[in-house]
Amino acid sequence: MNFKSLITAIILQIALPKFLVFGLTADFTLSMESACAPSLVVFYNHSTQGPGIEYLWDFGKGAVVQSDEMILYESYTESGEYTITLRVIEGTDTVITSQEITIFGSPEANFLVEPSEGCTPLTVNITENSTAAGVPVTSFLWDFRDGSTATGDHVNHTYSVPGMYNVYLEITDDNGCSDFIEFHDVISVYDLPEARFAASDSFACDPPLNVTFTNLSSGFGLLDFFWDFGNGDQSTD
Repeated sequence: MNFKSLITAIILQIALPKFLVFGLTADFTLSMESACAPSLVVFYNHSTQGPGIEYLWDFGKGAVVQSDEMILYESYTESGEYTITLRVIEGTDTVITSQEITIFGSPEANFLVEPSEGCTPLTVNITENSTAAGVPVTSFLWDFRDGSTATGDHVNHTYSVPGMYNVYLEITDDNGCSDFIEFHDVISVYDLPEARFAASDSFACDPPLNVTFTNLSSGFGLLDFFWDFGNGDQSTD
């Protein structure tokens, strides 16, 4: 090959589209090879481009999609092994490429609280009641929404300030799949009741001394009362 022919060949290789120089190719990459359901997977078409070329995608879910887009999105909501196939067609020529993707099931976070209400200081026992997705749940992160956090599948926590509290749980399993749940106002913490009363008289020169007692006690909700008058008489009024 003389110098002029060599220069012409180089120019042709630079100027001509890839599909004319190298032939018809099928190639794609994806944003992830494994993911947790539900996941949106991105597919990048690196195949030969040009007029008259058709791209047929099978995302492993039983349907074939024709698209000329070079970036495609597919949602996977069910766990399983999926074979992704891209078929590139130009006239009578067809090339095919395939890749595998694994979609893991995701755990479902849940928990139980006992007791859920009481007076300060209130200690609650919280136990995870999550549903695993084929592999063990290995991480439990708790937020008690009072500035405190904890880890573990069973935790105790004491609330010292009256109020209504949320409890948040985030879990992660061996596949790295996670879920979270937050119960709102699941913990009710009340002030301790205060016992107070007033007496109409407190002394007398001679018996009998008739005294009227007024209950001035306070507290949350329905309160029970027990009176002992010191002379053998009692009352629950």
